[in-house]
Amino acid sequence: MKFLADRSLGRLSRWLRILGCDTAYWRAGADRAFLRAAEREGRVALTRRKDVLARQHPGVVLFVESDRVEDQIAEVLRTLNVKPDPGAFFTICLECNVTLGSVSKEDARSRVPDYVYQTQQEFRICPACRRVYWPGTHRARAMETLRRILKLDADGAKGRNGSEGKRVRGRGCPTFLPSNPLAFCFFRLRSLEGRP
Repeated sequence: MKFLADRSLGRLSRWLRILGCDTAYWRAGADRAFLRAAEREGRVALTRRKDVLARQHPGVVLFVESDRVEDQIAEVLRTLNVKPDPGAFFTICLECNVTLGSVSKEDARSRVPDYVYQTQQEFRICPACRRVYWPGTHRARAMETLRRILKLDADGAKGRNGSEGKRVRGRGCPTFLPSNPLAFCFFRLRSLEGRP
């Protein structure tokens, strides 16, 4: 599943990339061009902006209700029934959304600090921006966060963001629950019950 996150979800887009999800980031405002791009590229549009929901659009749009990025990740995975593949973790450039390639230790030498070169054996490189990645302490911290999130998502019928059981609707589509998230296009509307 591919995503297009608008500028209200920059941190979420990076975390989805860490999970190995193809997640483009829309830097301009979330408008009709954003929705058209998501539809054209076959991506699920992710937004926290209610004005996007007011637009009539046939593509798939998910309104992310959660405020905290950890809760946002769990919400997207649960609502869209995405099962992360641990083998895909850390395979996409966090900046470019391009699949990382292998690079020899010697070729990485001029691109990493001396300490990293001396202590690490495995390096990956983004073919677009040439940024080099290695499994350092940042990766261990990210894995701990992912373990918490994935456990949270697997445990709960209720989830930390309390979104379970809310109605999901799309233009011209039947109402359905998150247990059947991709039946057609849909919008996730918090305001269906008249709440702000």
